[in-house]
Amino acid sequence: TSSASSLKGNHFLYLECETEFGDKPLTGTTFDVFIDSTTPFKNFSSDTSNHCTLVLPLQQFYTVKFRKPGYITKIISVDTHMAEKNNKTNYYAHITAEMIEEIPGMDVPVLRYPIARLIFDFSEKKFTYDMEYTARGNEAILRSYSDFETAKKEREKTALKKDTVPQAKKDSAHPAQKVVFSIQ
Repeated sequence: TSSASSLKGNHFLYLECETEFGDKPLTGTTFDVFIDSTTPFKNFSSDTSNHCTLVLPLQQFYTVKFRKPGYITKIISVDTHMAEKNNKTNYYAHITAEMIEEIPGMDVPVLRYPIARLIFDFSEKKFTYDMEYTARGNEAILRSYSDFETAKKEREKTALKKDTVPQAKKDSAHPAQKVVFSIQ
């Protein structure tokens, strides 16, 4: 039931979104919302105050892509399914996404999938993060950065060795002997 007319009368999750880079707000972010990760639902954009409220009908599974030129797209999943007894009101939640600048040559495979999952907590009767899932995603991002930095340092060392001018060694007893080069 993805058509707007079939959603009349349903209750909603009002998901207030913000994006930032470092501690600075990042305006102009687009939020692409999909039902079940493939069916386009709606696109939202943050305003000049860096706020955007996604209005999501309950009893659906959503994928939200946070994107802005120059930054790596981040994806979250939002599961608004709940028991009918809880589907009697609207709900509100807030998310702040820390965006990551695109770095030429860096691949962060974990960011091709949802990095966080927002779910309904039946005991608290509110929407919250699946903290374990989100922690695993954050650890994978940190590993990707660490691996990238390690590989970058190795490439720099290799390049430095190639660019080093070799020192000539001569055998003083045999001046006609070929010069032997060594890389330090």
